Amino acid sequence: MPDRVAFVSNVRQFAGPGTSAALLADGFLVVCHDRAFADPERRAHFAAQHPDLDVLADQEPDAAVASAIAKHGRLDVVVTNDLIFSSMYGEPPEPAEPGEAVFRPTALEDASVEEFRATLEALTVRPFAVCRAALPTLKAQGGGIIIFITAGMHNRANPQLQMGSAARTAATNLAQSLAVDAGPRGVQVFAIGPAWFQNPTYFPDVHREQFMPIVERDVPLRRLGTQEEMGALVSFLASGRAAPLTGSFLPFVGGLMVGT
Repeated sequence: MPDRVAFVSNVRQFAGPGTSAALLADGFLVVCHDRAFADPERRAHFAAQHPDLDVLADQEPDAAVASAIAKHGRLDVVVTNDLIFSSMYGEPPEPAEPGEAVFRPTALEDASVEEFRATLEALTVRPFAVCRAALPTLKAQGGGIIIFITAGMHNRANPQLQMGSAARTAATNLAQSLAVDAGPRGVQVFAIGPAWFQNPTYFPDVHREQFMPIVERDVPLRRLGTQEEMGALVSFLASGRAAPLTGSFLPFVGGLMVGT
């Protein structure tokens, strides 16, 4: 049985690359989920490129977490890295499945109830399901760490982003509520809120010329946060040395929330 096991969802997207690399460097056995892994060829290709990661075929949150625990006998860190693909800067990096939400600016009256439900499913229900599946094992072991990747700018009003803002805010509140409930059982819970962060989901390099002028004008850091910096933050939270911060929402936004 490995000493420490971490589970990371959506490992190819959003905060997944930096998170998985940092946890590997810290000595975790990293078990990972991704929607692409439903395709055996894509799963095999990723596994060949990343032989140190344990790649799961499971797509449903409870099944993926159960597989990780069944294979390795324990679970110490859970990173629920949830997303919907964005059309902010052109076509999404991967096509949406039928009924799947896409992050797009829209007036509320132009959105459908079905689209809002799909947004909640992706950004609120899935992390709920991941935590629900992981908690019995974490509590039985005497503790563990759960890290939600939510969003940095969604705890404030955002024009035409009501659906995503509502879903992300709910996930952040879920993390903070869980920190209170599970803290006495040794479970630490954190929420990281990225914005203006280099990642293939929301800021793909192919659209750099569209978003970098905005970054250089509006973001105090004058650049995007990096995957390596995200990994360093996850590494600290997963180390056990951040226990007094449990329940915290940590904005990862290059100073933007301070400066506006």
